[in-house]
Amino acid sequence: MRESTALCYDSLNNSCPRTVYPLTLRLSLYFLFTTIFTLTMSGNLLVIFVIILSQNHLPTATNHLILSLSLAGVLIGGFVMPHSMMRSIETCWYFGLIFCEFHTTVDVVLCNTTVWHLSFISVDRYLAIFHPLRYRNLMTKKTGAAMITSSWGLALVFGFAIVISNPEVKIRKCAPYLSPASNPEVLSEYGRELPLAGSSRAGRDRAPPRNTSWGSTPGPPPRARSRLVRVVAVEVLSEGWVQDVGGVHP
Repeated sequence: MRESTALCYDSLNNSCPRTVYPLTLRLSLYFLFTTIFTLTMSGNLLVIFVIILSQNHLPTATNHLILSLSLAGVLIGGFVMPHSMMRSIETCWYFGLIFCEFHTTVDVVLCNTTVWHLSFISVDRYLAIFHPLRYRNLMTKKTGAAMITSSWGLALVFGFAIVISNPEVKIRKCAPYLSPASNPEVLSEYGRELPLAGSSRAGRDRAPPRNTSWGSTPGPPPRARSRLVRVVAVEVLSEGWVQDVGGVHP
């Protein structure tokens, strides 16, 4: 079972490379990931359904915390995981740059809100176990609402802060899978070259021949020669003669 390399967009010569896995492996991975996010969605929907039907039997604060956590799980299973599955298996992103950035931001926000929900549920369970007599006075509806609001609010703040302050997050998630021909703003926004299929060979084919007029050995590349010329020109204009520039004396 060997993998082969193709292009994400066959109609574009400078498209990003795509790793094509064997059909049996791809089908197995699709089945595995589909099962995972189907179980994720169905499990969280079941929790939501049970909580809604049991409103009068569960503590209100705990009830609402778990309900909010399950909602975040449904969003992860229904929105984040399917597109991530496609990107992981196909090794390409076919949904555009804007949606990739939006998907990355939602991914970070939902993961953060899940962590915050679990933290507040831990606080709730701590109070219920170690302070059972004061639990109903401490975990009121207002306290539960404050925990839920804080979970989503802090997740939004930290999520957007991570994505905005650290562009590498979007680069790692989006840039390696996008074609600069179909998304020309990728290069200008991220300021880097993307790995393109056959780019090294094309670069060698387009590379201009080096100037060998200085001697039998090839001379320095054009960038080095231009820098040397600038140094010599500055020295000539400032002092009128050149001191030890490449071994040349007046």
